[in-house]
This record gives sequence, structure tokens and C-alpha cells, in this order.
Amino acid sequence: MNDDDKNVEVLENEKKKEEESISKEEKTSQGSNALIYVLIGIMILGIIAVIVLAFAFPKDKSSLDDKKQTEETTKNDEEKKDSDSLAETLDITSRLVTSLYNKVKSHQHSCASSWIFGSEEFDVDSSDEKIRMRVVSNNLTEGARIRFNCNNLGAPQAIVNKIPSTIGNEKSACQWNKEYGTDYFEEFGYESDYVKSLYKELFGSDKELDLSMNIPIMASSIGNLIYVKDLDMYVFYPMVTGLICADSDSFELVEAKKNGNLIQLYENYLHITKYNDDGTSEKENLKFVYTFRYDKDGIYSFVSRKKVH
Repeated sequence: MNDDDKNVEVLENEKKKEEESISKEEKTSQGSNALIYVLIGIMILGIIAVIVLAFAFPKDKSSLDDKKQTEETTKNDEEKKDSDSLAETLDITSRLVTSLYNKVKSHQHSCASSWIFGSEEFDVDSSDEKIRMRVVSNNLTEGARIRFNCNNLGAPQAIVNKIPSTIGNEKSACQWNKEYGTDYFEEFGYESDYVKSLYKELFGSDKELDLSMNIPIMASSIGNLIYVKDLDMYVFYPMVTGLICADSDSFELVEAKKNGNLIQLYENYLHITKYNDDGTSEKENLKFVYTFRYDKDGIYSFVSRKKVH
């Protein structure tokens, strides 16, 4: 074989190897492309499957909410049980418990037995200010009352002369006595500083009295204590009413507990729901818990009255 033939054979072998290499690359490329197409297909099928399942089995939001609520309720119940297990039972006849209960219980007789709360709940931060003023009224002491004699000519008369005869539709005791020619109504009042201090004692040292709110009176007399700026006092303005007392709510303190800085008083409450024509009444048994918190000034402040379910 001459040199030319050898060169031709070498060239043909190199060409053949080159063709085989190109063939292998093409096959490899085709295999890779096929794999990519398979993976893309699987992904598309997966997305389609998720969409189909989502429509076929939609999540029930209300069920999830109910489950969450149940879990929270269970957690709260467990926390309450843990809290109750740590609570100390107090003697309901002790001076501390008795003094706290006297702050929030109504007078145990017909006309005024349910006038503070009745069957309603109370929260010091959210309830109507009128309810707070009923609690204030329930705690006004006889010793702090300042009495005026409408017919006196001494120093008290100078004060009486500053009492407005009328405020809105309200008439002073002296004005009523003058119109009726009698001394039936007693004029009295309370200094505003005393009422402000009492308000903080009842509801907390951070609470401020709203002087524009009247203090209702529902005991031996019926009417309102109204703030008179010139005297810086709350002065009594009576109501003339033919109030008739019917059967009344009744209540009883049955349990007291102390847990940390809280004291809770439990009350059985018999509430009248309906008066019948034959003089009888329909009643329901309720239970309330009164919560007091130890304040930074060393006094237990009234926080809430809640139904026990």
C-alpha cells in the first residue's frame, strides 16, 4: 500500500469516528430532551391534580374556625382549672369579704333590691357610667352627708341660698318644701372631694369621676345628687313619685376565693322575670361572680360582675 492509499484510509477512519461522535451527541441530546419533556409533563399533571382536588374537596372555613374556637375554649378551660386549683377559699363572714360584698350588693328589700345591676353583667372599663354612679350611691356614708335646714338663718343658710331652686326639670328639696308648704324633704349633699375619693376607692386609683353625671339615690329618699359648681358639692334633688314596691329579687353570697391579686365573690341570685296578674311572679336562678383586684394604693377595686354558666 502506497502512502497515498494510507492517507486516504486515515482520513476515512477519522471521518467515520467523527460521524459516530456526532451520532452519539445527537442521541444524548435527544434523550435529554425527552427527559425534560417527561418532567414537564409530570409537573403539569401534578398541578392539574391539585386544582381538581381543591375543587372536589374544598376546605370548610367554618369547620376550621370551629376547630380553632374549640382549641381556644379547651385551652381557656384548662387555664381556668389550673387557676382554680391555686385559689384560696376565704371565709364569707370575714371582715374583708363582707366589706367587699357590701360595696356591690343592693339593699335587700323590695324597691331597691335590683336597682344597681339587676340580672345584668358589669365591667368597670366598658359598662355605662350610670351603673358606676349607682355603685357610688350605694357606698355613700351617713357620716359624710352634710344636712341643710331650709329655714335656718345661720351659716348653713348662706349655703342653701347658693343651691339652685331648679336644675333642668329637677327641683331642690327646699323648693319642693316651699311649694308644698311643708318640711317633708330634707336638703343634704356631699362634698365633691369625698365623692371623687370614693370613686377611686371603688374602681381604681387611675379612675376619674365625671362631675357631669348625676348620682341616683334609691334608699330612704328617691332622687338625684346633682353637682353644683358654686358649692363644689353634690346636692340632693328629690323626686316626687308614687313608687309601689312589688315582689323583689333576692341574693346570697355563697363562696369567696383569693387567687393572686384577685378576690372573687360568688352570689346566688333569684331574679324575677315576670309579674303575673294574680300577684305571683316567675323567677330564674342565676349565679354571678364579682371580681376585685388589689390596687397599687393597697385597696381592692371592683372590676366586674359576670354570670357563671
